[in-house]
Amino acid sequence: MWADYLFMNESMKRIQEHNPSDPLFLFHAFHSVHSPLNPPEELLKLYQHIWDPTHRAYAAMTTFVDSSVGKVVAALKKKGMWENTLLVVSSDNGGPIYAGKSLQLFGGASNFPLRGGKTSDFEGGIRISSFASGGFIPAVMRGKKINDYIHVADWYATFCALAGVPMYDIVANASRLPPVDGLNQWPLLSGEISDGQGPRTEMHISPVTLIQGRWKLLTGSDPGSILKYQHEGIVPFDSYRPGYGMSALKTTAGMVLPPYGLACHSGCLFDIWDDPTESHDIAEENPEVVSTMRSRLQELNKFVFNPDRGTPDLKACNTMQKTGYYQPYAHEGLAQISGSNNAGPVVHV
Repeated sequence: MWADYLFMNESMKRIQEHNPSDPLFLFHAFHSVHSPLNPPEELLKLYQHIWDPTHRAYAAMTTFVDSSVGKVVAALKKKGMWENTLLVVSSDNGGPIYAGKSLQLFGGASNFPLRGGKTSDFEGGIRISSFASGGFIPAVMRGKKINDYIHVADWYATFCALAGVPMYDIVANASRLPPVDGLNQWPLLSGEISDGQGPRTEMHISPVTLIQGRWKLLTGSDPGSILKYQHEGIVPFDSYRPGYGMSALKTTAGMVLPPYGLACHSGCLFDIWDDPTESHDIAEENPEVVSTMRSRLQELNKFVFNPDRGTPDLKACNTMQKTGYYQPYAHEGLAQISGSNNAGPVVHV
């Protein structure tokens, strides 16, 4: 059975068997939409009119996520839990626009009119699709679009605040790591504070990218990215193309061969409020902004968590070569398991 079917069956079972009088936190991590783009035939047949196979598969998997969220909502309503539920649906990165070794491994997404895609700090790589719903949302805020910043790390702080527990990580503190830096966004989501007055005014995107208010500074490629082709001072995936067909091939070729991406050795600056497509670099006109943000970026980078992740385990590599995917295996008595990507928490309070 397709993996996403298995996960959906489990989530639906948890809701159906739950006692509505008890609080519930349910985290459903979709494997869709993600490579390999391999939806079952019953999903693909809805999109036979799309000629490109990667694009067709991407559309089918997106539809699966959409319909699955609908099933979760219906199940919560049937249990009488919906009116006291906060539902958050969020991606974890922008859509991938690169080519792969097979059509199933192509990115398949399109972030147009945003620039770039997954593993890039352009808006196409970090400005994600998300929404909050549920009966717990005040009626006055339902259906509204909030024009403000919310970082993915803020959901943890928001859930902690709603649950009435401290936003504190005992293990992290014992290891002398910096405190959790998420912000409680419930006042913004609930309408307690006005749109545009949210607590999030700065986002440390990566060691090379910083957002402050309307300004976004890019200085190169994220050294912590999974991207294989890294070039110092170059922002990758400098493209507005989709991640399927010849467009994906052209974008990927541009990563391997010059010009690699956008050269930002001295810093590229964009006004992402007036120019969300990052079409106009205004660094030369705003040298003081660039200088101030560079200094702030250096200050924030002192606290970047960069652990020693060891060396690759050949057993994992061998299973990948034999089967085409990573799978559980035994290593020194411990079971090694894989994780997944896209997040969709459901909180019933």
